This record gives sequence, C-alpha cells and structure tokens, in this order.
Amino acid sequence: MAEEGSVAGATVYVIVYGEYSSRHIVGIYSSPVLAEQTLSAIEDRVACRIEEYTVDSLTVRTGQSLWTVSMDRDGNVLGAQQESDEAAWRRSGSAEVRSRGHVCGGERLDLVATMWASDAASAVKSVNDLRVQIIACNFWIAGHSQKLTDS
Repeated sequence: MAEEGSVAGATVYVIVYGEYSSRHIVGIYSSPVLAEQTLSAIEDRVACRIEEYTVDSLTVRTGQSLWTVSMDRDGNVLGAQQESDEAAWRRSGSAEVRSRGHVCGGERLDLVATMWASDAASAVKSVNDLRVQIIACNFWIAGHSQKLTDS
C-alpha cells in the first residue's frame, strides 16, 4: 500500500471553448494573467472558460490498492483481484489511476473495471455503481465491445 503525500507540480491555465463534443482547447498558458489577456481578446468569450491543471505532480493514495473487478450484467461478481503495486505502476505509468472499465464482447458481455479502493467490498460496490450507470445509459449492448473511461 502506498503512503500519502504529493509532489508539487506546475500549474497551467487552459482556455476551453464549447461544451461536450464541440469542446476544444484554445490555448495553454503558464500564468493566469496570460490566460486572462488571451480570453479578453476572444470575440466569443462567453463560450470560453479558463481551467487550471497541475502538471508533473504525483499523488500517492493512503490505504488504497488497485483492484480489478469483473461483473456480469446481472451484478454477479466474476472476480475481484487486488493488483500488486508493481503491476499497478507498470500498467498505469503513474501512481494516479482513475476508475476505468470496459464491456467485453463475445458470447457473454462482462464489465471489467480497474480502480483504487480500500478493500474488495469497496471495489465491488464501485463497479456495481458503474454497471447500473452503463445499463441506464443503454451502453451495455449485446454483440458490441465498448471501452469506458471515468475522467
């Protein structure tokens, strides 16, 4: 298990235009002043906003491990496996991995999700919540394989 702590990184200021599928980045700036100056020069600035992101930072989670859970459409758990720190680091490339999952196609569709959790029960609950959302949004379609990401 990891220890809590973080390594500070630089902050960038991103001007974003639009919403949903039409959303795109107008520019990335090293200071809020530059971002504000650029934003004031944009004609349609009502559709723009400035978002802050920290880059080159490392967040380590306390009391959590990486878990991979497989579940069928009815909510039956097919497997819940705690990943080793080494496997998690190799797969993710960093200590910060968001919940992510995919519905595997084939004869039977299963949800496989990987996320940080304190124990197997918490991981299973998170995957079950994701399963319910997938079904409610009609993303669980027979005969298709779909990759889902929680960003």
